[in-house]
Amino acid sequence: MVVANLPATTSKNAISDEFADLIGAQIAKGKMPMEIARKLYPEDRKGRLRTYMRIRRLNDPPERVSRRVMEDVKIAMLVGLGPATRALTARAGRGRVDAVKLLYEASGFHNPKIKHEHSGEIRVKVSAPRPQFEDITDADVVEE
Repeated sequence: MVVANLPATTSKNAISDEFADLIGAQIAKGKMPMEIARKLYPEDRKGRLRTYMRIRRLNDPPERVSRRVMEDVKIAMLVGLGPATRALTARAGRGRVDAVKLLYEASGFHNPKIKHEHSGEIRVKVSAPRPQFEDITDADVVEE
């Protein structure tokens, strides 16, 4: 087998680790590609456009960008977990049925997808005598 001695090529979408971290951090903050480009190149229109197009061409973001976004988002979610839990518990305490259901599902005490089938048979037998009614005789109607 003969292998051509060609130089190693990289794809056009290849980005450096620093750029991936920067893009991932900005995306995690909710920034759009043009906002990121404006922040990087506030005075250079060509640089801004080049960076914008470079970000937009990342149709399938590299693993590094995705990982950075997930790390930042997980941290934000963990920070908000305490206040959200306290708010949910307060609403459930006030009788909000949807909050109560969510609290039970999130805590693992209840799973609505599990069907609870009872194997035992329940029989109820009441042994009370039926009431006897006396015949009502004709009565006189009194008008006032």
